[in-house]
Amino acid sequence: MENYYLASSTKTPEIEFRTDGYFKISGNSYMENPAKFYTDLLEWVEAFLKQNDENTPVYLDVYLVYINTSSTKIILKLMNLINAVSKSELKVTWKYQIDDDEMFELGKDFEKITKHSFDFQGLN
Repeated sequence: MENYYLASSTKTPEIEFRTDGYFKISGNSYMENPAKFYTDLLEWVEAFLKQNDENTPVYLDVYLVYINTSSTKIILKLMNLINAVSKSELKVTWKYQIDDDEMFELGKDFEKITKHSFDFQGLN
């Protein structure tokens, strides 16, 4: 299995999911069809989780500047998939601009929905 990487564009995030358990999503996510955009990533994550050693922790680093509602649903689906299937410890870091209350609240909502504790980092 190889690492999964997509460079960012104006409307799509940078995605770096490595086989060592480090996962990162950063940038904007407001493409027209998020389900289509994230399909390959979700399939990669499912395959990774099936073969993942339970001793390998999973680190999910999320730093989204802007996200639309459709993308929000897919990111939540991704988090729930990792949370439900992962045999190892999951650590989520939610980064946001210190003055972006909406992105902070979205992270808090995800934390509540996934029933998983997030590490929140406000950035300048």
